[in-house]
Amino acid sequence: MNNPMNNPSNNPVKSRRARLALAASTCVLVFLIASCGSGSDGGAGGGDTSTASLSASFKTNCGGCHGSSGAGGSAPSLRGYARNKTSFQSQVRNGGGGMPAFSSDTYSDADLTADYTWLISN
Repeated sequence: MNNPMNNPSNNPVKSRRARLALAASTCVLVFLIASCGSGSDGGAGGGDTSTASLSASFKTNCGGCHGSSGAGGSAPSLRGYARNKTSFQSQVRNGGGGMPAFSSDTYSDADLTADYTWLISN
């Protein structure tokens, strides 16, 4: 014969546990969804983390190694870049340390400046 206490709706202990488990699961789910944010790739730094502000030159020439948002890949992250603009430009134009050089025909000065500004602030 079936024991009515095996039915969670008849057993106050099992019913309470089920409600607590559901409430805890709901809280975790809400937290996870809220922490996803919008447009973020999880990179370090604050500000706009979307890649909309990075040039097509960056995405084409740098994204393969540094990631399309500059957050790193096979090459280091450039987000929050701590060196000065002259050092950044020199590295891009002259290459070195395993990085190829990019001429102004490949990566314009305007794009380079805009990308540097975006990277140091994100």
